[in-house]
Amino acid sequence: MFAIKASLREKREKLNVLRKSGKIPAVFYGAGQDTTSISIPNIEFKKVWREAGESSAVKITAPGGDIDALIHEVQVRKSRSKCPWSLKASRLQSRAALGTL
Repeated sequence: MFAIKASLREKREKLNVLRKSGKIPAVFYGAGQDTTSISIPNIEFKKVWREAGESSAVKITAPGGDIDALIHEVQVRKSRSKCPWSLKASRLQSRAALGTL
């Protein structure tokens, strides 16, 4: 499984400043859980995205613990050589958590 290191992001943090520092604003969410705002290093994400695409599970390592997720949506800014602009990832739930085996 591919892994990405992430850090929690304050909602009041300016996104342009974050992007200029080489990070991508992102959110991950899941059924019955709160949406969490994070930031991911741009270069690290591009490497994982190139290999995993949007159909592979990715482990997001955040201060609150590891989360298995699926990259759901990546917004790309065309004017900057297809640089990822923002992304959404959905939490994967295990079959045990869903009540099926």
